[in-house]
Amino acid sequence: MLSHDKNVPACCRTVCFNDEKIHDLRRRLTPETRLQRLAEWHKALGHPVRLTIVRVLAMEDCCVCDLANILAQPVSTVSQHLKTLRQSGLVAARQEGKLVICSLSHSDLWDELALQSKVYAGE
Repeated sequence: MLSHDKNVPACCRTVCFNDEKIHDLRRRLTPETRLQRLAEWHKALGHPVRLTIVRVLAMEDCCVCDLANILAQPVSTVSQHLKTLRQSGLVAARQEGKLVICSLSHSDLWDELALQSKVYAGE
């Protein structure tokens, strides 16, 4: 684990390169296109209402009206948040008669978010 000691300098005191290490780490990096997608997902999830929508949809697919009632938010507000989640590819929607039913595009999304929140909380 890295030290959070304020006395540790922010960077090395000399410039040196471990070519083997650098090559190995570059090879193991996630491709930039995947990182860009991940950044878009995090941006889309960057609002408490959208996180709550994802949590609800992790439990059960819902129509927009039900989501609005669960969240105690106007349908228009929920629709705007759903638009952001749909554009990022996190939420899918299908029409069933007059209803628009929303679901997670990735069934394990909430599990991944819960794991991240444990990491951020230091658990």
